[in-house]
Amino acid sequence: IASVKCVEHGETPGFGADMLTDDALAVLVGQDIATAQIDVKSGVTLTSNGINEALKQAAADAPAAEAAAAKVYETKGFGAFKLEIEVADGKIASVKCVEHGETPGFGADMLTDDALAVLIGQDVATAQIDVKAGVTLTSNGINDALKQAAKEVQ
Repeated sequence: IASVKCVEHGETPGFGADMLTDDALAVLVGQDIATAQIDVKSGVTLTSNGINEALKQAAADAPAAEAAAAKVYETKGFGAFKLEIEVADGKIASVKCVEHGETPGFGADMLTDDALAVLIGQDVATAQIDVKAGVTLTSNGINDALKQAAKEVQ
């Protein structure tokens, strides 16, 4: 799933409407449409079930995905590191740091699964991570690996 947006609803503010915000639906981004679902929450069961039904409809309508291509890209921040980037249908399906020598508390923090998860679902041709003060070299290294991945899928 690359994106999810509620374009119209009549749900109750403070209840079901809260599940239909961009932030609430963002948990679905990066999930496989074939198995995606949102947790059913007490007090908003009908809205939760409605979202899951829409996901089932989307899965039924989705074309078969291209085979995902995963490759390891070597780059350099403060030290050398390797990112495994998987691309499917032009979107980043997964990003994982498989090796690094970055400093704990600085560059190493940019290479965690949680930190790299912001890239999932982005178009590989335009994907980039924000350059952060104090970890500029690591940020630039991640962006370099993304550029390498974009060239591979062209």
